[in-house]
Amino acid sequence: MSRSIVALALALAPLAQAQTYLPLEAGKRWTYRQSEEVRTAGAQSSQQGSATLEVLKATQVDGQPAFVLGWRGEEGRAVVSADADRIVVHRSTDERILLPANFADPEQGAKRVEAGTLRVEAYTVGAVERVETPAGAFDAVPVSAAVKSPATTVQVKVYYARGVGPVKFEERIEAPGTSITRTLVLDAPAREPGSTLAPAEEPLEVEEPLEVEEPDEPRAVEEPVSRAPVDLAQLVGAGANADLAPLVRNVEALRTAAEKASGQSVSGTVPDGALLAKGPQGLIVTDDLHHTRITTSTLTVTGSLSHCLVVCSGDVQISGEASHCVIIAGGSVSLAGDMHHTLLVSKGSISAMSELHHCTVVSQGDLSFMGEVHHSTFEVGALSGLGNAHHTVVLNGAALPGRANRAAKAAPALRAVLPLK
Repeated sequence: MSRSIVALALALAPLAQAQTYLPLEAGKRWTYRQSEEVRTAGAQSSQQGSATLEVLKATQVDGQPAFVLGWRGEEGRAVVSADADRIVVHRSTDERILLPANFADPEQGAKRVEAGTLRVEAYTVGAVERVETPAGAFDAVPVSAAVKSPATTVQVKVYYARGVGPVKFEERIEAPGTSITRTLVLDAPAREPGSTLAPAEEPLEVEEPLEVEEPDEPRAVEEPVSRAPVDLAQLVGAGANADLAPLVRNVEALRTAAEKASGQSVSGTVPDGALLAKGPQGLIVTDDLHHTRITTSTLTVTGSLSHCLVVCSGDVQISGEASHCVIIAGGSVSLAGDMHHTLLVSKGSISAMSELHHCTVVSQGDLSFMGEVHHSTFEVGALSGLGNAHHTVVLNGAALPGRANRAAKAAPALRAVLPLK
């Protein structure tokens, strides 16, 4: 479930006196039918699922009533309160774009909102539309917004029906080489408190914001084997005769430097495997690859990569999962699937649409992530996220908000340990 949808669902829901656009009462929940379509160069995939939005419990903020909302099975929580025409988000456990909305006076809420490197470019309250869902047909008011980060644009539209709540969500994510379209429609009438049709999860406490730690002092790192920029085009052009040994040594030097600077374990051991040399024609993989070393000018993967070394002089697009890999790219990288225990080094921007676990990402470009991030290390240009980050270290940059995240310094920078030409 995308965090940008969650944020806008909470922040754009105005209330009326008798029947509100988002009825708030502890125990209330809405269940949605979800569809997702992912398009990359030469490939397309889709999947179906469900999602449940819940009012977890009542609380108070400065003596006034408020409520804790969240999506079932996800960690993010928000504390909200509302009057007749607006909603206020007092705090949340992850970085979110929060838009004010006033259905009685829509122009009052139509203003730019910024949070970190995310920027709301447009905000519109539309006219009432008839919306068909599995739960029935509703007269709903659409609220739309465009959210931009350095490498990603997100278009979101939420339809609110008075007395019912959000009945439909539409989201389109555009990143280099990848587009994702998600739609959620109300699958059953909103469940009132006390319903036994689906057991409610135990409400989680909303964490207080953590203080951002000051960056650590630079730590000494071992002198890397070679500081000469790695010429990826030359390696790819050499085909089956490519000598990957110097690159492998520099990967190990980068891994050592990252561990010393971040203070946590860093994945990135180069796996053994047969060499698949595709040269300038590029490579499209529609199946799964395991224990393979790949050199290519461009790479598109609709399957999954496991225990692979990827050396690509151009762009990399992965729709499936990547685990226990080392990926070196001279262009941009787009990840639509989850990435686990992987070292990713890129000259271009990186867009991660799903989850990152125990990953190290080093880039001269920007990184934007949409899903959960856990126990990872980043050294990138601009960094933006609509998802939760936990136990994540940002080297030579500002710490991310969230649980046990921090910043540290690496000297020299990791980009200098494995420079790309």
